[in-house]
Amino acid sequence: PSKRPRVPPPPPELVPEEQQEQVVVREAAEEEAAAHVAHRKLLIASGSVASSVLRGLVDGPAAKKEQQKTKMTCRHPVVVGREEQRARAGERRQVGRPDGLPRPITDDNGEDSGSAHVFARSGDNWSHQAKLLAPDGAIEDTFGSSVAIYEDIIVVGAKWDDDIGEKSGSAHVFARSGEDWTHQAKLLSPEGAAEDELGESVAIFEDTIVLGAQYDQENGANSGSAHVFVRSGEIWTHQAKLLAPDGVSGDLFGDSVAIYEDTVVLGAYLDDDKGDDSGSAYVFHRSGETWTYQAKLLAQDGSELDSFGCSVAIYGDSIVVGAIGDDHNDNGNASGSAYVFRAQG
Repeated sequence: PSKRPRVPPPPPELVPEEQQEQVVVREAAEEEAAAHVAHRKLLIASGSVASSVLRGLVDGPAAKKEQQKTKMTCRHPVVVGREEQRARAGERRQVGRPDGLPRPITDDNGEDSGSAHVFARSGDNWSHQAKLLAPDGAIEDTFGSSVAIYEDIIVVGAKWDDDIGEKSGSAHVFARSGEDWTHQAKLLSPEGAAEDELGESVAIFEDTIVLGAQYDQENGANSGSAHVFVRSGEIWTHQAKLLAPDGVSGDLFGDSVAIYEDTVVLGAYLDDDKGDDSGSAYVFHRSGETWTYQAKLLAQDGSELDSFGCSVAIYGDSIVVGAIGDDHNDNGNASGSAYVFRAQG
């Protein structure tokens, strides 16, 4: 349904005296609601939302006194309005729209089907180059829930795609020639199942794409997995399925992913090694066509609810892991931190 425009109230001098108090109350309520929305957007921009914080914003100062540390949502908080995820490489920027939006998500292929937009730079100016849609997009696919780009290749996650079952997930690959982007492939797990949400996270380096499926059940309910795809010419094929060697139910392994050359990092932000939902990250290395587990990364001072592994990045021999729920030093409850690891030898 289309949005109805907000009609401003009439000025007080045109309102009967007995109704003026109602107008003032309504305007005050609207201003308060707008302030709450602004506060939520600021929290979202920081990458996380604690339910206790949102309650404090809505219920006022008295409720804030009752706040306690609660589990952080790692990637997909409840959002008011429209937010964007961005992935940038070279001189192109691709923008997608994450899940969790009450309204609106792009509806070109049906309600909440999703889209992605490419922007190109000329000098200091950015201009819109293309809008990307899944060629088989359908209602609630949430195409654009994750994005990644490398040179002239873009990968877009559609984690609620239903090809192998409800919310089994997929990802779409687009290639650019000149200024034209064309659909090159759709990536599916060869053993996918309903609720896997393949495409929750995506990463690409050269001819290799990695897709996270945080709700895969192989190591237990919601233990998670990741899938590696490689390209030969214009053909993408499945190369490997990655699992945490000690994965258990609820770890959400694959919620975040990064790749550089032959090394992949995968976050499992609800792993419990350092306490409930303290989190971890796993490193895998490829030799030839074989992927092997190399290391498990933990925060040395990790503790419960840190959500270490909520975000990961890798470049060269350095890995960075985010922990949005960390209470480090005097920065406050769930102020967050990041840890840097460097390969030895």
